[in-house]
Amino acid sequence: HLEEVADIAKYSVHHPLEDHEVDTDPYGVLVVGKDIYVADAGNNNLLEVDKRKISTLVEFRHRTVDLFDGVPTSIALGPDGNLYVGELGSLVPGEGRVSVWTRDGAPVRAILGLNQVTSVAVDNAGNIYCTEIGLPSGGRVLKFNAAGVLVNQVSVPMPAGVAVDNLGDRKSTRLNSSHT
Repeated sequence: HLEEVADIAKYSVHHPLEDHEVDTDPYGVLVVGKDIYVADAGNNNLLEVDKRKISTLVEFRHRTVDLFDGVPTSIALGPDGNLYVGELGSLVPGEGRVSVWTRDGAPVRAILGLNQVTSVAVDNAGNIYCTEIGLPSGGRVLKFNAAGVLVNQVSVPMPAGVAVDNLGDRKSTRLNSSHT
């Protein structure tokens, strides 16, 4: 049984970013109890849905002159209660990031200098995993410790996402490829 809880496209049409074309692409969704968060890659914002009412929690980087946008693709909840958002950075090498926000939308910190982040997950120890695409090698899965320091990486062809289980333990990586 499917139930519509929010019309993100309608909200984006009525709430476009200033000096930005009307667009929407609700790419990432996170449900925490009764709280629903949506990373809208097209309208460059993080939305909160509460009882079918949508509000903008965070507006990501966007510029119309050079068509650069943050492009939030994914969202995860950390053991610290913060929201971790992966950003493509308009497919510009080095402009991808994982930004960290409180559940009220206040910035906490960011891991900068990444390339086209497609997914993010956080384990119960606070380790941050993210996937990147578009590198000359085709992509990577990165692991950062809770302080945001890179501790491991592996090259993989076109990674689409990374996940941790319901206990917060890393279990597997999904790939957009037949290579596993």
